[in-house]
Amino acid sequence: MLLTQLPLLGLHLAIIRDCAAKPTKQACFIGAGLSVAIPVAVLVALLLWYLLPIVYPQPLLQGPVLYAAAVILPLGVIAVFEAAFIGLQRLKTLALFSMAEVIARFIGSAIILTNGGGIDGLFIIFLITKIILSVSFLVFWRFFIPSNLSVNNWLRILIILKSYIRKIPVFAGILFVSAFALRIDTLWLSWVAEMDQVAMYAAPFKLYEVAMMVPGMMATVLLSMFSSLVVTSRIAFNNLFVATVRFYLLVGIVPVVIFIMMSEQVITMVFGDQYVEGAGILSLLVATALLNALDQVVTMGMLATGMQKIDLLVATVTLVIVAVSLALLIPNFGAAGAALSVLIAALIRLTIRNLIFYKIQGCNPFSWSILHPILFVIGFVWMLTGMLSFSSGYLIMVLVPCYLVYLVVTRVVSREEVVKMGQMMKKNG
Repeated sequence: MLLTQLPLLGLHLAIIRDCAAKPTKQACFIGAGLSVAIPVAVLVALLLWYLLPIVYPQPLLQGPVLYAAAVILPLGVIAVFEAAFIGLQRLKTLALFSMAEVIARFIGSAIILTNGGGIDGLFIIFLITKIILSVSFLVFWRFFIPSNLSVNNWLRILIILKSYIRKIPVFAGILFVSAFALRIDTLWLSWVAEMDQVAMYAAPFKLYEVAMMVPGMMATVLLSMFSSLVVTSRIAFNNLFVATVRFYLLVGIVPVVIFIMMSEQVITMVFGDQYVEGAGILSLLVATALLNALDQVVTMGMLATGMQKIDLLVATVTLVIVAVSLALLIPNFGAAGAALSVLIAALIRLTIRNLIFYKIQGCNPFSWSILHPILFVIGFVWMLTGMLSFSSGYLIMVLVPCYLVYLVVTRVVSREEVVKMGQMMKKNG
């Protein structure tokens, strides 16, 4: 993921925001993005072309590593158009391009393998399909995206390019800090812990990564929607922001509780009985996933309102916090200490971001009306498991309908909010 966004140096977030806020100037934002992505992609490709053969000197890998370096060039173009299409909320168009590329790569790979092409042939097919996709995006931009490439437009591109260059340190910082924060726990654990602890953490961490895929994909879509509303109506932005946080929390709390209650069954079913000790780690990481999903919503709200410098500061501070907690907890608790560290960091990061956002924007989604259903779920589960000794299977059958009845009776969610979220999800595929 880092490699695909590297040519833009984090500016994909700025392009999404700008295309959403000012869609009539989309051609200028795409032109400025390409002006950054293509030179950076060339430099990165040349650097990889030089370094990869040194890192992988085996003769059989020389061809693949060179193809892997060359693919950075079309990836730079693709990253710009993906950001623009997300900002313009043309996700169906983007999906069609992506599906066509995947199908073409699958057919090409099948032909190569059936004719004994080997790994070199697979990398060549991968490079060719990425080149075709990038050229297709350029053709689509030229003929199907409204743009008048007059002298005034080229001047606008130059002005936007200068603005993007000034923003590179902040957005590149967000990109690299976020990428490092995603891996610091596994890296630190592999440095200081025994291999059995690393393996015990790796298994539930894979499930955690899967759980984060959906909110991760939704995050950039939310940035587009938030950015367009910030320009047109702050009231509508605040309403959508609060409704999104409420939706994430109210929908996410039940699966989180169910996964925590059934962590042993899940970990053994997926990875086997030898990883049953990772059940506690999975419970901590599942709770972390919900906090991170909520944090991504608040982050997109901050970026949409131009608070990227503050967002980078918060991300850096919490990265330091998680590093310190990892250093303190891993020697004493091993893999469980790593999971506890990322949970603590996620809670602190969400709290800080929300407090800052509320202080500056005056919008706080975490009111009592959203918190009491969470307390109901926790209390209900504690009563059924602690006092009545319900099994996990019976707990699920009782919890879900009782929770839905509670939401209806207390009127936590209005009909208008349900309709609004349904329209948002339908609009964005």
